[in-house]
Amino acid sequence: MPATVAVDESRALARRFIHELWNNGNLNVADALFDQDVVNHDPATPELGMGPEAFKKLVKLYRAAFPDLIFQAEEIMAERDLVAIRWSSIGTHRGEFAGVAPSGKRAATTGITLLRIYRGVITEVFTNWDALGLMKQIGAVH
Repeated sequence: MPATVAVDESRALARRFIHELWNNGNLNVADALFDQDVVNHDPATPELGMGPEAFKKLVKLYRAAFPDLIFQAEEIMAERDLVAIRWSSIGTHRGEFAGVAPSGKRAATTGITLLRIYRGVITEVFTNWDALGLMKQIGAVH
C-alpha cells in the first residue's frame, strides 16, 4: 500500500503545480513544490536557469502576457516517480509575448507535462506543447 500513497501524493503535487502555481499565480508555492536544483526541459520556452526561482520567472512571463491564463488538467497519471499531466489552457494575449505585441486575442493550446518527483518535490519538468499553434492564434505566425 505505500506505493499507492506515494502515487496519491504525487498526483496532489501535480494538482498544486497546475492550480496554485499556474492558475492562481501563487509564486510562493514554488518553494514548496520544487527541488532547489529543479530543471525545466521545454524547447518552446526561454532558458531561465534552475530551481524554484526559474519557475517563478516562467510563470510571471506567461501570466504577464496572458493575465487570465487558466490551465485545465485533462488527465493526471502517476507511476513510481513520474506524473504525466495532459492539459489544456486558454488566455487572452494582453501583454508582450516572445516579442509579439499584445493582440487582445483569446488563445487556447494543449500540451503534456511530465514531472519527476523525488522525496516529495519536483526535480525535473519535461513539457511538450503546441507553441506554434499559440503563435498562430496571436498573429505572430501565418
